[in-house]
Amino acid sequence: MSKTGEGIERIRKANEIASTIPLFTLQGAFYLSELKGIDKLIMKLMKNVLTKQITDKGTLNEDDRDMLKLLNEGGDRVDSSNLNDILKYIKDNRI
Repeated sequence: MSKTGEGIERIRKANEIASTIPLFTLQGAFYLSELKGIDKLIMKLMKNVLTKQITDKGTLNEDDRDMLKLLNEGGDRVDSSNLNDILKYIKDNRI
């Protein structure tokens, strides 16, 4: 999971987004308990896969521990200050 503002070039390349197009990333919230039906089933499977991938690495870094905590306990990464770059772009470009 990339933090807000990270992974821009990887996203551009994977989705063939031109560098002339503004691109912003924002983190959200994840609570498995709030999902229903097929969404919950898919995310339970993803939780198991990601947990195994992370724990198989051996030594965990801060991002790994954060991801495991998010998968197991849920969490909210929404922060209104993360909108600053977007708001600055809008203001600077008079959108």
